[in-house]
Amino acid sequence: SSLAGAKNGWRYKQHLMSLFPIGDFWKSIPATIQIFYHGAYQLLSVGELSSFDEIVTIMKISEHAADTEKEAVDIEQIIGGLDGDAPIVNLPMYYWLSQYSIRSVFEDKNVIEARRILNDYLIINWSKDAAGIAPLFPYKSMKAFPISLSDSNLIGFMSPKFINHMYDREILLNTENALVQWLERIQIACLNEQYGLKEESFSATLVKIFQNFSYFPYMEIDELQNYLSAWREIPNLPEELYPPEIELTPEMFWRRKGD
Repeated sequence: SSLAGAKNGWRYKQHLMSLFPIGDFWKSIPATIQIFYHGAYQLLSVGELSSFDEIVTIMKISEHAADTEKEAVDIEQIIGGLDGDAPIVNLPMYYWLSQYSIRSVFEDKNVIEARRILNDYLIINWSKDAAGIAPLFPYKSMKAFPISLSDSNLIGFMSPKFINHMYDREILLNTENALVQWLERIQIACLNEQYGLKEESFSATLVKIFQNFSYFPYMEIDELQNYLSAWREIPNLPEELYPPEIELTPEMFWRRKGD
């Protein structure tokens, strides 16, 4: 159609992928994903981008109001400072991708590095051949990977490698955050069933935290806050196994813009 052949026709094709989830039919359709590669913006098929061993994603992690013009300047600055030969999928491009495209491109790749830049952005390096960062808290099909960010107030972020289902997702947890550090401590105690704690105690806590990275139009902040208060009522725990006294806010659980 004329829309598919227009300047931003790749976005229309992504929309069609969402409307008609007919699997690998889409993989070889040309010019369906825009990337930055070898100094220029290019259009590739899903299959072509999937074939790369390494990919870089640039995500915005600030809760500041959207400023499209500033974002464009920031992203150009970030791209200009990156080394390496991997294709780059940046913020505006990523938000147009269908679930099929994201799954196809990222399902065989692991996070090997994540870092914050210009305060508002997160650069994630993905590799097909590397084992990647070991998950902090693997639980069923939910995985949490550690990253270290200078802002200890931030608990974490949804990984770009998301699948739109509550129990099939990856998040990146900030190991400088007090709540994440507490999770690491109680994991050991729960798995070893110390102080009357059970493995189920840890998995239930993890689910409560994962719920706050939801893509649904609500958040479970109050429920999690109450749950942590109940943890503080457990008698005879060592002080380090009680959760930190912090006031949770939605900004601590960054979610992608528009959710």
